[in-house]
Amino acid sequence: MMTKTHNLLVVIILVTSLFINGVSSSRKPPDPCNRVCGRLSIPFPFGVGKDCYLNPWYEVVCKSNSVPVLSRINRELVNIYLPDDHVYYSYGVVHIKGPVTSSGCSTGSSQPLTPPPLSATGQGSPYFFTDKNQLVAVGCNAKAVMTDIKSQIIGCKSTCNERNSSQEVRNKICSGDKCCQTRIPEGEPQVLGVDLEIPEGNNNTREGGCNVAFLTSEKYSSVNVTEPEQFHSDGYAVVELGWYFDTSDTRVPNPVGCLNVSDPSQNGGYSSETSCICSYGYFYGFSYRNCYCNSMGYTGNPFLPGGCVDIDECKLEVGHKRCKDQSCVNRRGWFECVPKKPKQLKPVIQGALSYLHSAASFPIYHRDIKTTNILLDEKYRVKVSDFGTSRSVTIDQTHLTTQVAGTFGYVDPEYFQSSKFTEKSDVYSFGIVLVELLTGEKPSSRVLSDDNRGFAAHFVQALKENMFLNMVDVRIKDDRNLDQVMAVAKLARRCLNRKGKKRPNMKEAWIELEKIRSATHDSEVHIEEDDDEEDETMQLNVDESWDFEVTAPASIFSSASPTSDAEPLVPLRTW
Repeated sequence: MMTKTHNLLVVIILVTSLFINGVSSSRKPPDPCNRVCGRLSIPFPFGVGKDCYLNPWYEVVCKSNSVPVLSRINRELVNIYLPDDHVYYSYGVVHIKGPVTSSGCSTGSSQPLTPPPLSATGQGSPYFFTDKNQLVAVGCNAKAVMTDIKSQIIGCKSTCNERNSSQEVRNKICSGDKCCQTRIPEGEPQVLGVDLEIPEGNNNTREGGCNVAFLTSEKYSSVNVTEPEQFHSDGYAVVELGWYFDTSDTRVPNPVGCLNVSDPSQNGGYSSETSCICSYGYFYGFSYRNCYCNSMGYTGNPFLPGGCVDIDECKLEVGHKRCKDQSCVNRRGWFECVPKKPKQLKPVIQGALSYLHSAASFPIYHRDIKTTNILLDEKYRVKVSDFGTSRSVTIDQTHLTTQVAGTFGYVDPEYFQSSKFTEKSDVYSFGIVLVELLTGEKPSSRVLSDDNRGFAAHFVQALKENMFLNMVDVRIKDDRNLDQVMAVAKLARRCLNRKGKKRPNMKEAWIELEKIRSATHDSEVHIEEDDDEEDETMQLNVDESWDFEVTAPASIFSSASPTSDAEPLVPLRTW
């Protein structure tokens, strides 16, 4: 008895598990390289250690296991950003710690402390100073100039005279009061130095107080700038370098699956189906490539094969906020909101029927299997109800009846014509339930169709002509689940065979569903198919007013009833 009860309660139907979002088929290959130094994430083409970076320009040395240094430029890294298709980072970006020039900030110094100029040059260098950088000087008597710039003198001077500018300006920029700023020259030079000039008449810079100057991409104003002594103590300011790939470097792999938007035939456009985009151009005489993941639903690393993966917005706030009371369905590069359908069910329908057909002391045939007799409680547990037409028979009975009982659309045509109800008649009704779950349509929706075919015949014909996917409910139509959907559809086709003896019994259907449910996304699901000669499906030709009469006493399996708080497995559409 315990075994029978266990078999009855543990069976799980596969079809409804198709509404659960699966694991994305896009997978990144394992990376044996260390991709973290301290708190900094280090994505390819950068890397730590041999064979972990694209070329020496992208090598990162992790000093003391916590300090990342860009080896060729010999500067500590603050951040690394891969390109994206936003305006700000249309190229790759690194933030480094640049030097600070100081004057009069240390007791033993009588001359400005001028570090070597910051250089991003070198044969094959992919780096350049971006236009976000500015020269900033801080102090009450600071006069700073850029060096290593041919035929130009660029600098600024700061004082401690608040009358130089309005309060509004002082709140936004270094206006000359306490600090000043100026942009770097156009053309994005590859070498920039900073120097502080000694005020006229002062041989000792300490008389002018502490003054500092530096290049930086960070924003300062006369109001929020810190004291110059703090910059001198820190010894650095954050500088932004952009970077591209030099396409003449044969070590650079061609992007896999990336769309070339520089191709005139593309008209510069792309859709949400495109995961990776590359553009090509010239910079300082070198041919460069710039690749990024499509911001319309993708994230990852465009420089790795398959590195741009789909974002599941349904797991993020944007999906919950947009869909509200509807179900969020993730698509490749986008998502959509659809009317809610139970996300996860644990029905016992085919297990219950298998038990009734074969495990009970006398076989019991339900005779009215349909979705409205499969009820769900608030926890999506299934209650098989309405046994008013069920019959308990002995093995030697013929199961003949003088009155056909059931619901139009779910009744076995063989039973209707022969008046002989068998266990395979319940199997036919179960096949209709499977098709209803897969398509979201009711059997009655095909009664007066233009092609004059019934629900089951229409389904079988669509499957035969490879048109079934057009019938699949949008709420489960997902590339990740199509193999399982097709496997269930083929099982439903077997359940709807015109000859009852060709149909599986409920135990066989249960086993097939369990095999499909337990199959991984990468494994192929095989379902036995009918012979071609059995393609013709029987159907009932009735007028519009024809129906069956059904009674609905309490379920022998559950206290649930149509008036309880349980709901039908497939509720009627309201849209």
